[in-house]
Amino acid sequence: MVYKVVRQYLKDTTAHGFKYVGQAESWSQGAAWAVLIAASFAVSASLVASNLREASDNPFVTSISSVPVQGCKHFDNLLSYW
Repeated sequence: MVYKVVRQYLKDTTAHGFKYVGQAESWSQGAAWAVLIAASFAVSASLVASNLREASDNPFVTSISSVPVQGCKHFDNLLSYW
């Protein structure tokens, strides 16, 4: 009973790749797809962890400083339209 429900879910789901596990014609084909999906999740998780570690070790700071704009022809022309 549970097997049928899981197989039907895998056939009908829109989660990328899982439908191939549910639609597999043989046990080995379904297992191969399951291994590929698991490997993809593992690689994705590893890349995310690596990027988070790098961002934590080497943070960057963005700063914005204000600059006076008096005397700038382009800015003065823009203000005259308003």
